[in-house]
Amino acid sequence: MKLSYKILFSLILFITLGYLFFVPEYNVKGLFEKNNPNLVYFTSIHDIQKIGMVEENSLLLIDSQNLEFDISLSIPGDQYSFYVDIQNDNYFPVTVEILSSELDELSKKYLNYNVLSDKKVLESNDRMTVQVIVEFKPEITELPECDIVTHFNTQIVATQA
Repeated sequence: MKLSYKILFSLILFITLGYLFFVPEYNVKGLFEKNNPNLVYFTSIHDIQKIGMVEENSLLLIDSQNLEFDISLSIPGDQYSFYVDIQNDNYFPVTVEILSSELDELSKKYLNYNVLSDKKVLESNDRMTVQVIVEFKPEITELPECDIVTHFNTQIVATQA
């Protein structure tokens, strides 16, 4: 009788271990990485350009998903632009959406704020570059009573493609 329990136990153990060897590894990886937004992040800022009387109050990479900066623009035609790289360290491609802060009414009247990208899907272990441009609208003929100082925030939202 003891021998049949040992055989039954060995058979159940063999079947269980055999099943575990056939579970695909990528399913387990996907569960961990899919829930980790920090695998798509800003990496560097480069090619900063100032046209006109632009004052850079700050350019700060707060964390890997949020980019914040403050600038002052004084006259029509003033422009501030830079490029920022975004890295995808996931094992799968992601769809990247760039969210930009909403300008207040005064800023909307005088400024253009654009975040430009040539890609929407970022492949696994790939990098893309986006351009951020803030411009005092050149067609404005009536100047504001003071410099326009605006706080800008840009965020990355990535979802599995």
